[in-house]
Amino acid sequence: MWLVADETEEIMTEMVRLLKEQNPSWDKVQTVMSDKDFVEREVFKIELPQAKLKICLFHVLRTYHKETSKKIGVNKRQRDNILEILHSCILTGAV
Repeated sequence: MWLVADETEEIMTEMVRLLKEQNPSWDKVQTVMSDKDFVEREVFKIELPQAKLKICLFHVLRTYHKETSKKIGVNKRQRDNILEILHSCILTGAV
């Protein structure tokens, strides 16, 4: 884990490279969990090509609420039904 003032491609790349320098077993990293930031995910794909990228559940659900409420315009009952299905998929490992 690290704290950065900005999440530019340059900063994120440097952070991952420092992680690799300090951890000789970096090539054994199997999974990286991040938010939905595309720059961050692209850096992980390049710098840790062996690792699977996962988005944390918090960000999946937050994005779901934001997108369905504001952009898609589903009503509360529809949103709750979809959320129930999404939770079921997550709990069973279908996603």
